[in-house]
Amino acid sequence: MIAGSEGNLGRVLTRLFQESGWRAIPYSKASESVDLFIHAAARLKDGSQAATIRSNIDFLQETIVFCELRHIQAFVYISSVSIHGAPQTKTIDENTPIHCNDLYSHSKYFGEGLVTNSPLTHLILRIPALLELKDNPTNFISKLYRALTSHQDIRLNVSDAPFNSFASPFDIFDVIVHFADKPTSSTLVVAGNPDCTLTEIALYF
Repeated sequence: MIAGSEGNLGRVLTRLFQESGWRAIPYSKASESVDLFIHAAARLKDGSQAATIRSNIDFLQETIVFCELRHIQAFVYISSVSIHGAPQTKTIDENTPIHCNDLYSHSKYFGEGLVTNSPLTHLILRIPALLELKDNPTNFISKLYRALTSHQDIRLNVSDAPFNSFASPFDIFDVIVHFADKPTSSTLVVAGNPDCTLTEIALYF
């Protein structure tokens, strides 16, 4: 079951699960119990303060209670690397310090606490920009993609420096399937190859 199945990532995950033989259904309070619940719903940085809290905190609490009442033990929460702020290093991992600098990142980090303190066996995934979802106008990967596909000249400072703050929905799908097979509570940063450079990303596009 996927909360946020109509969102960018939710649509892709639904398709990947269905193509792999899973029965992937959208979240509904009337739905029957399921084995795996994925909370991929979130309001990004384009909404009011109240709307962000309702979407990113209140709705998350609702889905946690839903899973508790139906004894759904495997719970996946899609968080964000934005909780790390703007790291001083070009690569990120689970040891990168937390530095929330806006309401969105604070709401995602607060959400991690709600999940961690629940009785659910959980997987928290801190995801960066997704290469196949290039319609988010705010992240660096999307801006780079739009510039290149519009045949604009780009300038990459320190273009040969390692940069791994990106991932693919296929990577996220693989991690979730592995968790579903053997549920164990953990928090992971999903990121690209730490040896990849900005030049290589630009060439990929």
